[in-house]
Amino acid sequence: MNYELMFGDLMRVESPHLIARYNRALLKTCGIETKLDKFHIDCSGYSPEIAEEFNAPDYLNASGISKRFIIISIEQQYLPISRSHFSSTSEIIQSFIRDNSKSLLTLTALDAVYGELENNIYRVNKLSDVIDAVTVKVKVNSTKNFIEVAKKLKTKMKELDDSNDLEWMKSDKLEKIIELVKVTGDIRNNQMIPTKVKYSKEYFYTKHYGGLYIFRHLPERGKTTVIALQPLYDVDESDDVTIIQSTDIRQVFEFLIEHGFISNIDLLKLTASKDALQEKKRQLVLDYMVKSGHYNYEDTPDTYEMSQFIHDNFETLPKQFHLFYELLMKIEKNQDIESIDDSLIFYLCRSSNSERGEANKKLINHLITNYTPYSYLTTFLYNRDLFLTQFDQWLYEKQVYIEQYLLNHVSEMKKNKLEFY
Repeated sequence: MNYELMFGDLMRVESPHLIARYNRALLKTCGIETKLDKFHIDCSGYSPEIAEEFNAPDYLNASGISKRFIIISIEQQYLPISRSHFSSTSEIIQSFIRDNSKSLLTLTALDAVYGELENNIYRVNKLSDVIDAVTVKVKVNSTKNFIEVAKKLKTKMKELDDSNDLEWMKSDKLEKIIELVKVTGDIRNNQMIPTKVKYSKEYFYTKHYGGLYIFRHLPERGKTTVIALQPLYDVDESDDVTIIQSTDIRQVFEFLIEHGFISNIDLLKLTASKDALQEKKRQLVLDYMVKSGHYNYEDTPDTYEMSQFIHDNFETLPKQFHLFYELLMKIEKNQDIESIDDSLIFYLCRSSNSERGEANKKLINHLITNYTPYSYLTTFLYNRDLFLTQFDQWLYEKQVYIEQYLLNHVSEMKKNKLEFY
């Protein structure tokens, strides 16, 4: 894939002192050191190039449960995550950096910070292991033990504060404090100990069991709902868990509406969606042209050529083209629309403006991409794993076209300083 698309939203690491710090942390967490003189990292410190170097795609993700991380800059809070078994991982790491920015700024000025998101689950043996992976404690240290030394110094200073004045005269205690201060500096002015280390996430996606969207303890239901991308065999629905198969599109759609994650489709106001639907229809036709050998990646067809192709191949175009076409015709003619085919509904829905909808926008967009194969930009931004899987399966001509399509849109987003995630 295009270099800019693969690494454009990651942090480039190439200065020798940052690589040395990263390697110290990498040795502590994984027992390995990279020989690369430059690489890119995501918010967790994960590097696709290092994963390739060691043929270890999960080198920072032990057993797909306890995510390890390396922080060399607090700027990592603004980065996406390249690879994780839980969607909540990026939000927790970004929140951890943001909530402890003062201490991490001090630490990363001197050293690399590393650690693990600990949830007391070491292997996934049953569905409840995944559902219960909600509360996470961030275990954190630095390669030169600044945090541990700072904790000892804080304890020693408290002991002196709580003791009588004569205690200050004992040189051995003062000497110990002086030795610790030589390592950390004055921790009263330079905070080194992260204080916010516990996080929880009730709604999240996990790769386990072929892909699950977990919505725990929804107040309206009083139970957990799981949307499964693959059939769940040998899993019994208990009184506390409802399982929805992703293939039941209408049930998924109604669940998201019922609980305020998305807004219902207003059949009387579809005119506003006309341009978006036209674009999806165009993408579908281009996809068919590639598959049928009528697309030359060096000469993208213009509007006239595409229109001519549709006229010549109208009967053989895929079923979904005709669904798009019929819906657009009704919109243009202001005809009554009584219903929308299930295969199109997620192209028309939007995340809700409710508090729940706004708070879970990334997760819901991630879910929706499973139903919108022609929403390339949304899939690239919100479900990178799915996009890369699809990309590898496309013909070369389509890969070239989509790369350019995404580059144009990403460039426009950067130019207008729009949020990516």
